[in-house]
Amino acid sequence: MKKVVLSAMALAMGSFVMAQNNNSNVSQNGADNNSNVEQRGQDQRSVVRVYGDLNNTKVLQNGTSNNQVTEVAGLSATSNRTNVNQRGTTNNATLDIAGDENIVNVNQRGTDNNNGPNSGHIWSGDPNAVEISGNSNRANIDQNGNLNEGFILTEGDNNRADIDQRGNENLSYITTTGTAINNVAESFQDGTSNSSEINQTATGTFADSTPDSNTAFVSQIGSTNTSTIEQTRFDAYANVDQVGSDHLSDISQESFGNDRANITQRGMTQTSYVVQVSGLENRANVNQYGQDHSSLVIQSGEYDRANVTQRGSASTSTIDQDTSGGIANASVANVTQTGMGHLSEIIQRGTGAHRANVTQTGMGQISNINQTGMGNISNITQGN
Repeated sequence: MKKVVLSAMALAMGSFVMAQNNNSNVSQNGADNNSNVEQRGQDQRSVVRVYGDLNNTKVLQNGTSNNQVTEVAGLSATSNRTNVNQRGTTNNATLDIAGDENIVNVNQRGTDNNNGPNSGHIWSGDPNAVEISGNSNRANIDQNGNLNEGFILTEGDNNRADIDQRGNENLSYITTTGTAINNVAESFQDGTSNSSEINQTATGTFADSTPDSNTAFVSQIGSTNTSTIEQTRFDAYANVDQVGSDHLSDISQESFGNDRANITQRGMTQTSYVVQVSGLENRANVNQYGQDHSSLVIQSGEYDRANVTQRGSASTSTIDQDTSGGIANASVANVTQTGMGHLSEIIQRGTGAHRANVTQTGMGQISNINQTGMGNISNITQGN
């Protein structure tokens, strides 16, 4: 076993009590390696390169203008563990890991983490925070402060990515590519000017009972929130919960499986899109509370189910469902609107037996239901 323990303060004690302008380079080639790097002061830079098996790398930087680069690669670079902890201001972390069953943790405290805006321009250049290629990988980024960004890119199967951001002007990207098997992505943002995008792009077709399952969670608290989730194919599930003002959420699941989508927006100016095109059992639930609502749900599956609830003022809802198959494959749409300027439109296409229910109470209600096929049922209830 090889073990390297570097302390930037210890290297600089010959001249100064507080170390500054520290530079650390660690290179390991072999198996069961441990590497610990601790730097305190200002203008630290740490580069750790590990080639081999079962490696454990820990980096702690405390000060300002920190920079961390960690590379773990090799044909046998499996079961590696990497932890980066940066405290201070103007922190930057770059991790490039190749192998299987890797666990990556990045913890940043302070301001100007990842040195935005949009460091490396998101995958076109250096991602500056976690890039993994392999199977059964885990990645975690925890950022606390101002002007935080994010970025996780994973390739392979059974990946799990987590970004937790607190503070102001946060940006979060999670991209999981490859054939989807049990992928999970989570993003939590707290503060102002938040933006989150989760892309889990699978290849191939959902053709058997294999538990191919994309899952995405986004929770945003604050103002000026924006969330986009794209999960293409397989058994995708998406959940977005937004609290604050100026919300915008977009979920697109291009399905050949069992899609579900839940969007909950609270306060002020919400806008919600759910598009689940083709596939089997698409379902969508949208709940909007307060002020200027707008919702659009488009589903083209065999068993479409849509529930939209809008409470507050100027609400607008549009549901367009186009089912295929026999009469048992009818679509169901439920719309509930309370308060002020309502408008609801439901379009249901297919062989028939569709169900549409609209309930509108308070002020200017307008409801349009268009159903094609046989044995359709529609109910409209309006009151002031």
